[in-house]
Amino acid sequence: MSTYIVRRLLLIIPTVVLVSVLIFFLMRILPGDVAEVILGGPEGGGNYSSQDIHDLHQRLGLDKPLPEQYFSWVSGLLTGNMGTSLVSREPVMEVLAKSVPVTAELAVLTIALSLCIAIPVGLISAM
Repeated sequence: MSTYIVRRLLLIIPTVVLVSVLIFFLMRILPGDVAEVILGGPEGGGNYSSQDIHDLHQRLGLDKPLPEQYFSWVSGLLTGNMGTSLVSREPVMEVLAKSVPVTAELAVLTIALSLCIAIPVGLISAM
C-alpha cells in the first residue's frame, strides 16, 4: 500500500512538468503579440512604434529562445515572481492575494451547502 502511495506521489512531478510545458507553449501559439496588448492599453488604440515593441520584447525576455523563456517563466513561478498584471499593472501575487480570502469563503460555503443537501438526500435514499 505504501509503495502505491509513493508511486502516485511521484507521478505528480511529471504531471506538473507536462502541464506547465503545455500551458507555456499554448500561450505562445495564441494569436496576437503581448507587447502590442501592453502598449495598446485597455482600449487597444495606443500609439507606439516598432522600436517600442522591440524594447518591450527585450524587457520581457520575449526575444530569447523558447526554452530559455520557459525556464525563466518556471523559475519566476517557483520564486513567486509572476510578473505584472496587464489589466491592473499590479504584481500578480498581490492580485492573487486579494482574491484568496473571497475564494476560500466561497469554497467553504459551497461545501457547507452541498453537505446540507447531500446528507438529507442520502438518508432519504437509504431509507
